[in-house]
Amino acid sequence: MRPVRAVTLLAIMVMLTGAFVAINGSPPAEAAVSSGITINNPLAGPKRQFAIVRKINNAIRKAPPGSQIRISSWNVRSPSSVRALLKAKRRGVSVQVIIAKENSSKRVPNGLFRKLRKGLRKGNAARTPDMRSWAKRCRSSCRGTTGISHTKYFLFSTTGGVNHVVMYGSANLTTLSATHQWNTLNTVIDPALYNFMATIFNQQRSDAPMAAPFATGVFGALQMDVLPLNPAQPTPMLTDLNNVVCVGAAPGYGNGRGKTRIRIAMTATLGKVGLAVAQRLHALQQQGCDIKVIYAVMGNRILGVLRAPGPRGGVPIKQVVKDVDHDGVYDFYLHSKVMVISGNVAGNPATNLAVDGSTNWTPVAMSSDETYARTASQAAVNKYSQFVDWWFVHAPSSWSYRKNGRASFNRLAQSDGPAYGVKVKGVDPYQKLQLS
Repeated sequence: MRPVRAVTLLAIMVMLTGAFVAINGSPPAEAAVSSGITINNPLAGPKRQFAIVRKINNAIRKAPPGSQIRISSWNVRSPSSVRALLKAKRRGVSVQVIIAKENSSKRVPNGLFRKLRKGLRKGNAARTPDMRSWAKRCRSSCRGTTGISHTKYFLFSTTGGVNHVVMYGSANLTTLSATHQWNTLNTVIDPALYNFMATIFNQQRSDAPMAAPFATGVFGALQMDVLPLNPAQPTPMLTDLNNVVCVGAAPGYGNGRGKTRIRIAMTATLGKVGLAVAQRLHALQQQGCDIKVIYAVMGNRILGVLRAPGPRGGVPIKQVVKDVDHDGVYDFYLHSKVMVISGNVAGNPATNLAVDGSTNWTPVAMSSDETYARTASQAAVNKYSQFVDWWFVHAPSSWSYRKNGRASFNRLAQSDGPAYGVKVKGVDPYQKLQLS
């Protein structure tokens, strides 16, 4: 590691923008649970690194006796969060947690999860069934037959004097999610959405395949889709992009010059799903859309499609990763799953659409437990657009791993789960990026 370089980079970032805190941080103190988007920054100090973890922990600590906490996170490996959850249980809160099986096993020891599971078991005999606490693992996707349990959502029946709080996004309840990843968390206070997600959680806890696991609900300006997809169902991100018209954006929408604006911050774009999305994005680039993409991992063919020449050139893309010690492993990497579309969509020239959640653009995501949320919120569109635009310009310098004079694979740092490339139920959830 080279901490001097990281410090220097941070200093430059702070000097370059006064909006840095607003885009990448959260208020230093949170007296109550509030709605809205939180984005962390792993290259900043602890306050901004742990913005998301702190918000979740704040809600856990403020959950009163008799309330319920329901968590579905691909992994749980945060000491502060485990302590907060065990304290909540001891003061009379019902705490139930689901993670993916591969993140706590003989091959991948997870002492924090074992501690959590053991602590939550105590005293259940004296509680009513709906107030018992536990932690469990799903074998693959909880509601499907393949894939993985990959959702990241946090439900609070009551916290900080507020009822029916739903938090969802790209962040797992791990230290790694704060110190090494860029993540997003959206907090929504809505009883209907809460009940919808509580139903999903109860389905997940059964860890039994459903014939038609896909579920969707509309809650004001928010539409929440929960995967796995049903057989032959189109991928939601491709559906959204297919509805885009690049010209005719109304005043106050798009790029201000009549062109539809698309901003994307995506961890992984792989396989047939990623290829179809890349082909659509390249077509939209030629049709005049204003596009910027930041990413961590893409397949070779996908990169080739996006970079292919055309009348308006290739799709503008920027990799947001950082390999500090030049060992071929990304020490910091983008982990968000965000898309923003502003402009002409499905015949409406005044459309604002912000997508977030846990869904990567990969085949395995389509068969996994995932959230794919759409919102028409202007605040969400603005915040995510600012996030993408800033990091597109200020992406940290990285390094391409070379061996014997030839480019080889770069892989993401993976300290709290299975090695990338390990197959789960016949699928490879984190394919290695082959650099040509």
